[in-house]
Amino acid sequence: MGYDQFEWIWVSNTQGQSGWVLKSSVLLPLDFSRQAVISKGEALYSEPRHFQSPSKILENSQLVNLIDRKRSWYKIVYKEGEQNKTAWVRAQYLSPYSKDAGLFFSTEPVHLRQAPRPKSKLLANIESGDPIVPLDTKGDWVYVQYGSQKGYIPFRNLKTRMDVAIKVRTDKGYYKPHPALYKYKIHEIFSNPQWAGTGPFSLELKSLPDMASSTVVTVSPWQDMIVQGYTIKRWGASRLSRLGTVWWFDKTMESNVERIQSFPSQLVKLKKDEIYQIEKSPVAQKLFFASATSGIYRSFDGDNWQPLGPFKNGFPIKLADNGVLFVADKVSFNHGESFRDFIRWDLVFESLPNKEHITQGPLQILNVEPHKGSHKRITLSLRVGQNKYMQLYTADLGQSWRIQ
Repeated sequence: MGYDQFEWIWVSNTQGQSGWVLKSSVLLPLDFSRQAVISKGEALYSEPRHFQSPSKILENSQLVNLIDRKRSWYKIVYKEGEQNKTAWVRAQYLSPYSKDAGLFFSTEPVHLRQAPRPKSKLLANIESGDPIVPLDTKGDWVYVQYGSQKGYIPFRNLKTRMDVAIKVRTDKGYYKPHPALYKYKIHEIFSNPQWAGTGPFSLELKSLPDMASSTVVTVSPWQDMIVQGYTIKRWGASRLSRLGTVWWFDKTMESNVERIQSFPSQLVKLKKDEIYQIEKSPVAQKLFFASATSGIYRSFDGDNWQPLGPFKNGFPIKLADNGVLFVADKVSFNHGESFRDFIRWDLVFESLPNKEHITQGPLQILNVEPHKGSHKRITLSLRVGQNKYMQLYTADLGQSWRIQ
């Protein structure tokens, strides 16, 4: 008998549809990197397996090379004194190195040409999903190394580190990622830690972190997704004489997204004059949320209420069509089990004109309005100071804003 662990991530596609998928079956920002940073004190392993003793504990943070991936593990080359050594590390302990130009991937079969012209000499045929090392750019073409050969392929056939970034630094300053930036000298590319994507094949998003659960939606190849949460499941393996190896679910080892099973014993009664607002979940039957004088609550019967999150006062509640819950500057993807910030005020202020005047007064959120069809598209209404009002819009759940 033995055990193994499987990490699932909860993702949403560009249409706002959400579901579970094995982390090992998606592309991650690290897959576009040749180098990564690993922190002091992290454990290195001789094999990509759980339930084994580490072969080494890192004494200092360092830059490592990525040479292979198996499921949620990466094989690295690291320095020990003057020697290069190899080991395996869990993906969650690695951060893409911002100054690494990284790898590109071909999104369809394409020809490697000797010169940046469609009818130039054919050097090789590149298949969809093949990794390519970028060397230089020339107009709409990129000079790359593919295996032992060097040549040109069009930009339009590539998925690049720019597509999985959150910002880019060039000679001109910091910018939002865009392929046109490749014409400048790029100094750093900062990966979006929430990005995940499909590769050369389509991918089924499941209703639960279990391959036997129903399929919510099938995502086509080379699509972008956003990671909303994760869970790590442990399975046991038994060897039966007639059936061979049989897997059975053991337990959840770690998770930041859990389905509502039952309420804990801490339930309270709310008086009518204490309640500002009650909203019904559009996806969970008989689930209600309330904003009251003493905080935010949820209930399955409208009578017994459980306090939620860090809220000690009432705030406006908004629910997206897919059940994502917004309270003030926080968002919950698991019906109020946990909350995280979706408004980064530094990004908000970057989008505002006359910042030196606006920031002198107090700031108040008046309304958060998710748009139908996508919880990532939000209109934010603010009061700045005593008598200034403005609306801002984000299409990417707070990563960037513009004034409406």
